[in-house]
Amino acid sequence: MIDQLQKSIIEYDVESAKKIAEEMVKAGIDPIKAVNEGIAP
Repeated sequence: MIDQLQKSIIEYDVESAKKIAEEMVKAGIDPIKAVNEGIAP
């Protein structure tokens, strides 16, 4: 999922990024981990 989030952000696909982020939270993925691995360079 983190790879999908990163791709959505790179492609400026806001709706997809939002949906993936919500799915990650529901799946119990730590938001800090998602930011550090998916968004931060």
